[in-house]
Amino acid sequence: MRTRNLTSKPARLTKGSAAIIGARTGKLLYLGMRNKYCATCVWAVRLNIPPKQHKCFKNWSGNSTAMESDIIVEGFCQSLKMYGIKFNRAIGDGGQQRLQDDFRRTAIP
Repeated sequence: MRTRNLTSKPARLTKGSAAIIGARTGKLLYLGMRNKYCATCVWAVRLNIPPKQHKCFKNWSGNSTAMESDIIVEGFCQSLKMYGIKFNRAIGDGGQQRLQDDFRRTAIP
């Protein structure tokens, strides 16, 4: 299993994505997205009005550098329900320390 970071410039990210790709099959097993920004909500705040009914895409308020590892941990947690599989190894792009810390803090089934 490989993980792939699909983002750049982690210090200023308002959105991020990550994927879990099967090492043997090369197939996409999980894709996750995180957004720290919603244009509709920001526009309403600027105009000092309540936002209109909309599908808000803001789903992350944490640190931008934590987006990738959060997505991967979520994918690992969902894998049992989605595919009936558990992962035993992750091969990443170098930002492994945060991912390892998140795995230790999360009870993965």
